[in-house]
Amino acid sequence: MNSPTRNRSLGRKEQYNLGYIHDSNLNPVSDVKKVSDDHEGGVQLQQSLGLGSGISIIVGTIIGSGIWVTPGFIMTYSGSVGVYLLQWALAGVLSALGAMCYIELACVVPLSGGETVYLKAAFGDFVSFVFSWLRAVVLGPTSCAFLAGVSAQYILLISPSIEEYLGGTAIGFSWAVKLVAVALMTFSSVVNIVSARGAAIVQNVVTVTKMVGVVIVIIGGFVRLGQGHVESFKTGFDRLEFLDPIGPASIGLIAFNGLWNYDGWNQLNFVAEEIKDPMKNLPRSILISMPIVVIVYVLMNISYLSAMSAQELLESDAVGVLWAEVVLGSWSWIIPLFVFISAFGTLHASLFASGRQVYSAGREGHLPEVISYVNKYTLTPLPGLLFTGVLGIIFTLLNDINALLNMYMVAASFFYGLCMLALIVLRFKRKDVERAFKIWIVVPVFIMVFFWYCTIAPLTEIPVPEEVTDAVLNGTTAQPESSPIVGNFDMYKWNLICLAPGLLLFFLRLSWRKYYENRYGIKNKPIPGSDLLTRVVKSLLCVVDERDRD
Repeated sequence: MNSPTRNRSLGRKEQYNLGYIHDSNLNPVSDVKKVSDDHEGGVQLQQSLGLGSGISIIVGTIIGSGIWVTPGFIMTYSGSVGVYLLQWALAGVLSALGAMCYIELACVVPLSGGETVYLKAAFGDFVSFVFSWLRAVVLGPTSCAFLAGVSAQYILLISPSIEEYLGGTAIGFSWAVKLVAVALMTFSSVVNIVSARGAAIVQNVVTVTKMVGVVIVIIGGFVRLGQGHVESFKTGFDRLEFLDPIGPASIGLIAFNGLWNYDGWNQLNFVAEEIKDPMKNLPRSILISMPIVVIVYVLMNISYLSAMSAQELLESDAVGVLWAEVVLGSWSWIIPLFVFISAFGTLHASLFASGRQVYSAGREGHLPEVISYVNKYTLTPLPGLLFTGVLGIIFTLLNDINALLNMYMVAASFFYGLCMLALIVLRFKRKDVERAFKIWIVVPVFIMVFFWYCTIAPLTEIPVPEEVTDAVLNGTTAQPESSPIVGNFDMYKWNLICLAPGLLLFFLRLSWRKYYENRYGIKNKPIPGSDLLTRVVKSLLCVVDERDRD
């Protein structure tokens, strides 16, 4: 429940949502100034991120563990070396176009929260809620948990003796990885909670450091090419016999898996309100960052292919480590170190942005409003960051989070496409809003179709059941022309399972409010216990509503 101070100062009728105020007719553009004007001197998120920090967040988020670990998996669907390199560039260009569309969305809806606020402005509260719930409760924490696990694993693989020693202890290597991952998650959460500027400084340092590792690989590749190691490139666009021919299904999967490696291009939109001069620095950060990432990815893959054959790259699940063994010899241990730094940098940036998305979800009425409160000493969204960090630690301790990770890009690509549609809708709904940046309307239409094609792409590759494969190898049956559509349904099924509790809460809240309004004429009746929850969290975390006066 809201404090009387907030209600008087805003001069609005109270509207409760799960026990907290939420105005479904809020105009995100006009009300930004209203909140600011009515609450000068209030506790608010600070604009502490400059152009350098913006570039660092995007580059630091995108260049994570993927470029070091997953190239072999992407080669599976490429058919040839030429297509393999081309798809890295094309996926980057398409992601950059998507990021440019988000620049216009940020001009129309200049609030932190990314897709949460864009979908609400275009389609209303329910669609925005569906995204907010999946992003805040599952997708954000799961992504952070995965990155923490990768960071922990590679820091423990710097020396083979570490793994050997831990394997002989009572906790074992796998649990040692989990414990280190929890420590890394905790450290990043604490830094983000204590200071937004401090978190940005850590991100800047980590991004610069990880780029040192990237430069080592790229320079090593040029040296190898200068020495004449060009065998892997001679086949060009000719199909390699150990790869399936490229077709509609493989094109979809190339795009689907390529997007995972570029995921993070939208992260800066989650912190739009904390960027200095956002209408200048947001587009500049995106337009500078995306070409850097595309060039880096293409050059790193060229370097990989200068040190190994296409088939060796295909069969490796740690391409960066294999490259180091070939090129660096006794110095190969430095690459696991840089993979650790790279994955941690992405974890840190993802936690930074995910905490802001949870903060925005609370402010928009999709989670208890107290989650959108700001710590009055650190001026950071402490409840949102804590919410993401705690859930991330829980996911880190799970035995297997692969099912949740597999569903990540399905949900993400669907909502990315929906945001492209939101941009088109807002062209008509918000004609009066001045746009400092406006993209050609054909671009969001094309990107929307592309992302939605990626959403269904996993259904185009249907795994053959293991028993059928064994029978084929044993000669007891012929290779089937097609197999049942079963294996890849799990990633869609898990999205629905995780969404179900949120939908239940949403409709319970709606029913509660309608009941009291129809029977007693009381609009937006608060949910029982909401006042107690708000008081407890405010007392424990020293947080206040950013729209309250001091």
